[in-house]
Amino acid sequence: MSVDRADTAARLLSERLRSGDRAVAILAHRESATAAELEPEIRGWLVQRGVRVANDVAPADLGLCLSLGGDGLMMRAARRYPDVPILGVNFGNFGFLTAAEAGEWREALNRLLAGDFHLRVGPTLATTLRRVESGRVEDLGWAVNDVVVHGEIRFVQPSLFIDGQHVNDYPGDGIILSTPAGSTAYCMAAGGPVLLSGVGGFAVVPISCHSPIRVSLIVPEDVEVGIRLEGRHGANLILDGESEQQRAIVPGDIVLMRKGPIAFRQASFRSFDWFSAFQSKFNYQIRRAGRSPLAGSRELA
Repeated sequence: MSVDRADTAARLLSERLRSGDRAVAILAHRESATAAELEPEIRGWLVQRGVRVANDVAPADLGLCLSLGGDGLMMRAARRYPDVPILGVNFGNFGFLTAAEAGEWREALNRLLAGDFHLRVGPTLATTLRRVESGRVEDLGWAVNDVVVHGEIRFVQPSLFIDGQHVNDYPGDGIILSTPAGSTAYCMAAGGPVLLSGVGGFAVVPISCHSPIRVSLIVPEDVEVGIRLEGRHGANLILDGESEQQRAIVPGDIVLMRKGPIAFRQASFRSFDWFSAFQSKFNYQIRRAGRSPLAGSRELA
């Protein structure tokens, strides 16, 4: 989505929320006492300003999901309310994808209702599994962050295909296919690249590959990525690190992934400094002290 279109969509959404034409769903992290305590206060704050709040509404009637938790809750919110923008308020330990910290929720909601925010739209990964023994094809839905084939304690041999063409085998612990949103998660931890929001591609990252040919790849988001499990050992197929999204696969099974029909929509703010957040969240020692942005450069969206 272009910057102009994103700005127009943000203004329209804020108008519909203020008018009551669209509702807000609030999801609070079940294990966060602070989020649970503040949820009624936040609900009342919105209602006082004419915003319609409901926990369970039809997606067509829902304008925004307010996620009170961390990155994991944002992913669950995206699956529960497909294609609905999510404003993440961090009540977790990490929260790199969230737009505001817990103590900033009033400021964040004021800016949201004033239309002073930006919609970031990122791809998801639609995933199917083709079973070698039965020939059955299983639709596994879509992932926000990543799709992982992992051997746990076993040495496994995933074979990578792009649009049906064989690329390479990656013997080792497994392989990751990551979206830009997921690139700061397992992808980065496994030595893969970090993709900034707006990058039109996915990262393919081998995990502890026992081969000199083990570089990560960035593939365009309009290709189909296939992983066929070779060798003698089975593996686990995991979407977004969720146990309920896990499947056991055997040699010969094929995982097919492509850009999903559902987008991951995040409400964010132009004042958000991606590199400062990256530095603080990951304790990444970027040597930038005392350096100002380039004069005349376009403001980061």
